[in-house]
Amino acid sequence: MLKGLVKKIFGDKNLQDQKKFQPFVDAAKTFEEKLKSQSDNELRDNTAAFKARVAAHIAPLEQKQAELKMQSESEDDLHEKEGIFEKIDELDKEIDIEIEAILLEILPEAFAVVKETSRRW
Repeated sequence: MLKGLVKKIFGDKNLQDQKKFQPFVDAAKTFEEKLKSQSDNELRDNTAAFKARVAAHIAPLEQKQAELKMQSESEDDLHEKEGIFEKIDELDKEIDIEIEAILLEILPEAFAVVKETSRRW
């Protein structure tokens, strides 16, 4: 009885999760037909393509970060160096946010690739 009351008040965790992930599942289904026609090697190459998309997405931020690291090596003033390292840390956080964003974008297609691979196996 208490369990039923808690479910009515807070909802069913399973249904909440299902609602949360259903858009990803629906998006993954759009890729299934395309993947069925791919060869095993083409299917395998999708992983490299995903990695390339992530790398291309964060490349500008990594470039800025590399420039700041080079600038910090040539800087003699301790306060300036500290400011540069703070900027590098901020870029690290931005890179993490951008990686998360691109991974969420890739998620449905990656899920479809894994599903097709497991179906063939």
